[in-house]
Amino acid sequence: MKIEVYNDWDHMNKAEAEGENQAVLAWDGEYRKGDVIEFSGLETDRFYVIKVDAAIEESFVLVKTPNILYTVPFYEKKTSYNPLAFFGNRHYLSIRRAKDHEIAAYKIFPFSTCK
Repeated sequence: MKIEVYNDWDHMNKAEAEGENQAVLAWDGEYRKGDVIEFSGLETDRFYVIKVDAAIEESFVLVKTPNILYTVPFYEKKTSYNPLAFFGNRHYLSIRRAKDHEIAAYKIFPFSTCK
């Protein structure tokens, strides 16, 4: 699996990291409007634990495609995030396969479905 950070308009690569069971990317630089975080080389119908920023908790995700594109939020799209998210010159991202005990664990989802 692989993590890449690049800008959308010319695909200029800012940083990348690769690993078999886990990839960790710690990089120096600033995000700019139009930057994309891409997680690639994933197995479909498998659970992963993904971290898009040090100021954001990990996410437990069922992956349905071999690539995930995450556009770095700016302006009004960033208001619901921690103010420190995607800010500054040092960034930490990771992805790993979820462990069996994490998959089997009971989960409480914070949102309910309204009918």
